[in-house]
Amino acid sequence: MGLNKKVLQEIQSRIESDFSCIISSVQYVKTGGFKHVYKAEVNGKIEALKIFEIPDLSQHPDSEEVRKEIVGRALREINILNDCSSPEIVKLGSITTTDYEIGANRYIVYSEEFLEGKDLDNIIKEENITPGEDELKILFLSLVKAIQEIWNLKQWVHRDIKPANVMKTKDTKRPFVLLDLGIAYSARGTRLTFNPLNRMPIGTHRYMAPERLIPSQMHNIDYRSDFYSAAVSVFMYASGKHPLRIGIKEQYEHTFYKTLNELPTPLKDLRTDLSDDFCELVDNMMNKRPALRLSNFSLIINRLEL
Repeated sequence: MGLNKKVLQEIQSRIESDFSCIISSVQYVKTGGFKHVYKAEVNGKIEALKIFEIPDLSQHPDSEEVRKEIVGRALREINILNDCSSPEIVKLGSITTTDYEIGANRYIVYSEEFLEGKDLDNIIKEENITPGEDELKILFLSLVKAIQEIWNLKQWVHRDIKPANVMKTKDTKRPFVLLDLGIAYSARGTRLTFNPLNRMPIGTHRYMAPERLIPSQMHNIDYRSDFYSAAVSVFMYASGKHPLRIGIKEQYEHTFYKTLNELPTPLKDLRTDLSDDFCELVDNMMNKRPALRLSNFSLIINRLEL
């Protein structure tokens, strides 16, 4: 997978010319949505090279609107990361935003720091571990601080917090780092989603708060929706199971029904060794109603600090 080899080489050549740098050891990492990620050496430093591929949409009936949304999301993610200073959020790299037209496609390119470690999704799937309460508190605390940072900037809501977007690093000063703000939403900014009432909610449905699954409730979404997703992620890292027993390949109708109607399994049922206070905090953040979730950042942080 990834980009066509000739296209990748053309992009690399243009970056080297524009930024007077040398790019080497380019390795494909993953593709998600319209974004391709590569690990590369940029002037001898390892970075994550990110390339948004905006395809030729001339045959699409709403080509201009769709293209505007894709480009807008790419630029929005870069702008948010540029404004963030929290160590709990990934940092931009040395290649600033650049834009190339190659053939009928457009490519928006930039780089981020390359974090040594593994994302929580792969850890949950591949490693038979039972993280202790201290580690779980550090994870939850890191996510809460990241949520607080982007909310304080411009009332941003991440909207895609999940184990795959949380990196467990080898840096003791930054043990968990939040990635991928590609579908971030501002509660007070311009909306990018084209025709939202006739589309599936954007994001990974099994980690979405109930209010995120109802398009007409978009105006009610705030950082408490990210709290819900963070709590589900912590629950899964703690237990290896989804609190609503939602499978990875479960049909979206079942996912929606469970998220809107079924009560999550209490964390204490699966991890009797964890303190009541910590389990109650995780459970509270998964409440169906945002108004019943704790919402004071300072109080939550105080409960989680070791």
